[in-house]
Amino acid sequence: MARALNANEFLSKKFETLKFTDRWKDSFGEPERNFSMIIYGRPKNGKTEFAIQFAKYLTKFSKVLYNSFEQGFSKSLQDAFRRQKMQEVSSNILVIHKESFEALVARLKKKKSPNVIVIDSLQYIKLTGDQWKYLRSTFTRKIFILIAHAEGDQPKGSAAKEIEYDIDIMCLVKGYQAFPGSRFGGNETFMIWETGHVNWLSRQNKQIKSAKPKAENEKQGQLFENEEKQAS
Repeated sequence: MARALNANEFLSKKFETLKFTDRWKDSFGEPERNFSMIIYGRPKNGKTEFAIQFAKYLTKFSKVLYNSFEQGFSKSLQDAFRRQKMQEVSSNILVIHKESFEALVARLKKKKSPNVIVIDSLQYIKLTGDQWKYLRSTFTRKIFILIAHAEGDQPKGSAAKEIEYDIDIMCLVKGYQAFPGSRFGGNETFMIWETGHVNWLSRQNKQIKSAKPKAENEKQGQLFENEEKQAS
């Protein structure tokens, strides 16, 4: 049985953190060296773009493994890597093609395996709650970042809902902005891609404008029907 600590002993404990700076610190604080994170959102809102940006930043602290289970080795992923100039950190990032949970575990058990693991996506690799607990209990010094689909503004699926209670940073991506909820402070909105965000807002406004005439027509039609009923 481990010895219990009194309050002063506990408060004097030191924890290893990643010294984030600038807008990364503003949004995510100073996370522990073994933090966990879910990046979630609807399609074509910037999840993968943000995950690659974040992976690039984390190469300042450790080697990163990117498991592209959803897109695999594809031109779309290659284009995203080019946009983020990942060649600048080539020696510190590894990309793997649709590696299963079992193969990923075997890889991580090897000596000098990367300390940061990005899994894209939770739904495509079909990660379960028990598998997540295994990863966290077996690789206690590693960082795990999961990319997940969303229903509305929440992670999609029972596994994602189970896992989110064990996550240090929840990060909703919407309209090329990231909205973090971090246990380590920060929590300011993170701009992923300003041009993409402006274009997204423009599309949203067009949808609202096109919906208004339809709603007005339906309202007018209902009024006309009511008048006809009253007249008869």
